[in-house]
Amino acid sequence: MIRSITLVVFLLAYKSFCYQTDYYWKDYTGIIPDDAFIAGHDYNGENIYVGLVYLGAEGIIPATITPGEKNTYAAAGSDSVKSQNYIQILCNQHPGSLKWIPVNKTDFHFITMHKQLVRGGIQNSNWLHIGRINHQGSLIVGKIMSGRAPINDAFMSYVYNEDVKKANSFETLTFVNLEDNELIEPK
Repeated sequence: MIRSITLVVFLLAYKSFCYQTDYYWKDYTGIIPDDAFIAGHDYNGENIYVGLVYLGAEGIIPATITPGEKNTYAAAGSDSVKSQNYIQILCNQHPGSLKWIPVNKTDFHFITMHKQLVRGGIQNSNWLHIGRINHQGSLIVGKIMSGRAPINDAFMSYVYNEDVKKANSFETLTFVNLEDNELIEPK
């Protein structure tokens, strides 16, 4: 009971901090909503989606959602954690308003300085951002740790075959203002 109340309060607080102009999160129960944002494709050409997984004390962590799967794996520290509970999926009405931009560990902070990044959870009191990498022909969603990282040391963690991997070059998800087709400045 206390865990459920804590989760609800935590998710409400998290949502209030997000820039929610055109994207939003829906509960994921194994069925992909019609307005889910397609994050890319796996090696079979199947769509993949951006998920958020609540992992208790570990926080809320981005993960890949695969159609037909109720379970997802998230990178919690150096461990891969499987979950089928407390999962949300990224949705929006205008898919063109979310754009992936290439970055790497040394230029992440500089390239994203004047861009609105889509927040992808929180871990150890640090905001996470949503990352994507092409690993052996599949696009995989993961978390970008940049909050307490030195300026030249942001990195992405993701799960592949139930193992946590780290990447120094990856993409990050940004929100674009469709009216003037430019990235929106943070508030």
